[in-house]
Amino acid sequence: MRRGLARKYAKILKESFDSKVLLDLVDQKPLIQECFQNSEFQKILSNPFILALTKVGFVDSCLDFSHQGMREFVRMMADSQTLHLLLEVVEELESSLRLDQKQCCAILSSSDKLDQNLIELFKKQLEEKTGYQIMVKEASWNKEEVGCYIEELDLEVSFSKEKFDRDLKNFILVSFMQGVQIEE
Repeated sequence: MRRGLARKYAKILKESFDSKVLLDLVDQKPLIQECFQNSEFQKILSNPFILALTKVGFVDSCLDFSHQGMREFVRMMADSQTLHLLLEVVEELESSLRLDQKQCCAILSSSDKLDQNLIELFKKQLEEKTGYQIMVKEASWNKEEVGCYIEELDLEVSFSKEKFDRDLKNFILVSFMQGVQIEE
């Protein structure tokens, strides 16, 4: 439900502001993330007993919303008790803007550090298959498989490293055997 609401707010932003204002907001994402990592900041935004105007002033003191329309948007979120979704709204907006530019971000997860050449090969294949420019980020997880998730496209792929290694070895052996003719 939170994600759906964040998407609706991102859509409202896209319909209400020009690209410069939207890009300025997305550029503030690291600062917004830093604010949301502070538990006191989150408590203030989600506290229903703190007046909306007080929350808007608090957010305004932490973040730089120089555009008056953006301040009004923050006030509208505060009035509807959804200001705690601000980071998610900015993330959804960022994803939507990337999709408009035929770009997306792939999260490549594995238990071990992947070879950069393998990452580049995977990126190239994803770009060919999807028609999007792909930015790859690596993540670590405790599964014995490699996984790739592209949130913007709602696409998830995973494969077993052992099976991949076995198939690669078989492919190399078959290729070698086909290339070598044994003479008697």
